[in-house]
Amino acid sequence: MAVGTVLRSRVKVGGANSRRRGVAGLASFSSPRRRRARRQARTRSARLSLSEWWTIGLRTEDRRADAKRERGERDGNDASTSGSGEGSDKAVSLLDFVGIMFDLLRPYRATFAFGLVTLVLAAGAELALPHFTAKTIFAIQKGNQELFRGCIRWLLGLSVAFSVTASMRGMTFGFLNQRFVFRLRTKLFENLLRQDITFHDQSDVGVLTSRLTSDCSSMSRILGMNINLLIRNVFKTIGGAAYLWFMSPRFFVQTLASLAVILLINVKYGQYSRKAATTEQEQLALGNQIATEVLTLIRTVRIFGTERSENTKYQKSLEHLIRIGTRQIVAYGMFLTSATFLVNATEALCLLYGGLCCLRGEITPEQLTSFLFYIEFVVQSALASSEQVANINTAVGSSERVLELLKRRPNHHLGGEESGGDGK
Repeated sequence: MAVGTVLRSRVKVGGANSRRRGVAGLASFSSPRRRRARRQARTRSARLSLSEWWTIGLRTEDRRADAKRERGERDGNDASTSGSGEGSDKAVSLLDFVGIMFDLLRPYRATFAFGLVTLVLAAGAELALPHFTAKTIFAIQKGNQELFRGCIRWLLGLSVAFSVTASMRGMTFGFLNQRFVFRLRTKLFENLLRQDITFHDQSDVGVLTSRLTSDCSSMSRILGMNINLLIRNVFKTIGGAAYLWFMSPRFFVQTLASLAVILLINVKYGQYSRKAATTEQEQLALGNQIATEVLTLIRTVRIFGTERSENTKYQKSLEHLIRIGTRQIVAYGMFLTSATFLVNATEALCLLYGGLCCLRGEITPEQLTSFLFYIEFVVQSALASSEQVANINTAVGSSERVLELLKRRPNHHLGGEESGGDGK
């Protein structure tokens, strides 16, 4: 009996070992396929994590409001006359913003025209400076004292003209920007007072006050700084490109290719920046809503002893705001890195091509120097223009809800005021 038991146990052990060897062989046979599947799964997970990381910057803590906004952007349904919500769910375009801005600045048309004239004069004076700078350098090299003195006089005159017109341009646009924000807040408050009672019942006071304060403040520099610099740099880019085309079409074509790539990068960055700015203002309004409710009902909060939980809730709202801002900073860093590389690479390639042409005797060193001055002038102006377009997109995204409220019409059947009267 004992011998039989031992034999049976040995047979079982041998069978188990053979099965283990078979399974191990099968595992070794299928391990490359499994490793490949695991690598693919990890790659998909990394891609998903990266896309999810960026998506966080386009979402607030209120998932329901985000879904509603996304549906509005997809469908494009204008609900400005429906009498519910803050206003239209349709995204405000850049042209809508420009139309509203010029409508608010209508009483200051003459001032705006004067600002444009000083802007064009300043851009023209700045455009001529590199030309006379190159002529001054080569007048010194040639020993031509008369040409040298003439170029110096031109440089001094252009510097005076540029400084005077630039300061007048800055003051004019600063004044217009101040009046624009004043009229924007006035019109918005007036339109809020005219809305029906249902609108005010469905809207949070903290969100509406956030529209009047922080959202309008985000537009406080858009005319005096962004649009002012955008128009100035567009004029400089067009003038410098015309000079390059007149002097050498080949240099112009090389510069134009770089400008096209910079424009493409700017479009992509501007789209993300605008969405992120809209989300940031929505999250800021949610935090303002929490603070307003707590401070309004501070006696109730003290009675129930919920100070710590309310503080945690407000802190979480601010932490999500930091997460949104972090992604905006990373996106700006990527945009600036690529655009700056393109600027420097364009200058290096044009220097290489121009140097070869100069060695072959096709152009003079003076022409090459002027080309390089104007290539740097044009590319830097284009980069500054694209950066201002991105800033304008950000400001439009931040003020999107303000513009929707500004265009919203009250439902007169629900108690809305037809005009800004006293209701008597």
